[in-house]
Amino acid sequence: MRRTIRIGLAVSAVALMTAGCGSSARASSDKKIVEHRHEASVVARAVRQTLADYIRRDLRAFCSDFKADIAAHLVKGESTCESGLAPVFAPQQGQEEIFAPSERPNGLRVRNVHWRGNIAHLTSTWPWPNIRESVNLTLQETHGRWLIATPTHVVEERLCNRAFGKLNCRAFYGVRFSVHVPSSAVAIEPKQPQTRGSGRSPSTLQP
Repeated sequence: MRRTIRIGLAVSAVALMTAGCGSSARASSDKKIVEHRHEASVVARAVRQTLADYIRRDLRAFCSDFKADIAAHLVKGESTCESGLAPVFAPQQGQEEIFAPSERPNGLRVRNVHWRGNIAHLTSTWPWPNIRESVNLTLQETHGRWLIATPTHVVEERLCNRAFGKLNCRAFYGVRFSVHVPSSAVAIEPKQPQTRGSGRSPSTLQP
């Protein structure tokens, strides 16, 4: 009888240990999922913040959203980020900036966020040149912040439309993510152009 009780206790102990290992593994897996979602949200928020700083024309904040070597070349031919962007961020008399909801930070559709170590990759919509298209971005964590590491250029763009046989254009500035970007670009609007912002165009966001 004593032997039976001992065997029963041993079986119970093994069962408890097995159950404990299973719940521990599940808890560890759940923790990793939560951490992954949190980090993905942090990376996505860094992209949205970059757009928010641009829309607010916060020169210092916008420059700090990029890795130092990327920020130094945001404007072609300029030695520093802030000096290069100062004329771009200066108020343009008589121009009003209008941004559609999809062209604002919370309207951006940020997807496919993945990372290894301190390097993250994702796709995101971006107001310029076309909010309906996505761009591929790389970010690098530096001193606790995710910074854009994709070559980026602020370029002067002209949005044109034909009226009464005449081509009318208005200038604005756009942010382009790519190694090779022209210093200026021209886009022809359809016959019924949509309202766009002054320099400045619209944008959107997501996770």
